[in-house]
Formats: sequence, structure tokens, C-alpha cells
Amino acid sequence: VQTLQQIEAGGWDYVLLQENLMLGVLSEDEYRSSVEQLDARIRAVDAQSALLMLWGSKYDARVTTEAQARVNQSIGEEFGLPVVPLGLAWQQARQERPELRLYSKESDGASVAGDYLNAAVVLASLLDEDPRESTYMPRDEEGAPLLTAADAAFLRAVAWETVHAHLTP
Repeated sequence: VQTLQQIEAGGWDYVLLQENLMLGVLSEDEYRSSVEQLDARIRAVDAQSALLMLWGSKYDARVTTEAQARVNQSIGEEFGLPVVPLGLAWQQARQERPELRLYSKESDGASVAGDYLNAAVVLASLLDEDPRESTYMPRDEEGAPLLTAADAAFLRAVAWETVHAHLTP
């Protein structure tokens, strides 16, 4: 109910839709139905829905990046929605730098590096801004950087490359 009230309050350019990492793949029909219902409400307040394509699970072999891509691309095409390719960026980053920890230690969720990559992909996908030009660095409470400059630059480059590869057929 709170989500619907926030949507209906309006004032949004985009509303990002993200299904639970597992359910989007394992309950595709339910995900599709939710997107259809939410997208209608989002369009009613003159905003644009966008789907966040997540990454594969480190715990469940059925929930792969490829499955996430297939489900989100299918739903995005059906409803004419942009798909933000977070999972594809994770896949590229993990292939190029497997030592860089994108997952949190305790779950399939994102670490600081994973969140940083996600933000850069959203920036490039929806605003067409080149994240490689960003100087933002996540910092702890004392102001110390949570990523190295090299890791941050790598993640921003992966975001840009992934988005442009994804948008180019």
C-alpha cells in the first residue's frame, strides 16, 4: 500500500521496478503481472517505469544472470519498458576482475562495490550520463573511501561499456 501511495503522489521521472532476486526468475508470471499493474499506475502519473535486471544468485543455480536477462528483456519488450542491465554489468565485472567482491558477505545482495556499479549502470542507462566522468566515491562515517580509486574507475567503465553494448543490437 505504501508503494502505491508513493507512486500515486507523483513527481517522478522514473520508477524503478525490481523483483526479488529469486522470484523474478522462479515466478515469472507473477513478476509479469506485478509489472503490468504497477506500470499502469506509474503511467497514470506521467512517469516512466524501468526494470532493474538483477544478477545471478550465488546460492541457487537456477537463478542465473542469463535467466534474469531473459525474463527482464521479455517483460520489458512486452510492456515497452527500458531494462537497466545491472546483472550484465556484474557478469562483465566478475569476468574481468573475479577478485572484486560485488556480493555482500552474507547474502545475494550487493556489497559497496556492487552498489557502486549498480548506481553507475542506472546513471548511464536512464540519464545517458557517462559514469566514467564521475568523481563520487563512497565513504565511511569518518570520510575514508570504501573503494580504491582504481576499483571505482573500473566499475564506472564497466557500467558504461555494458549499457552501450546492451543498447546496441
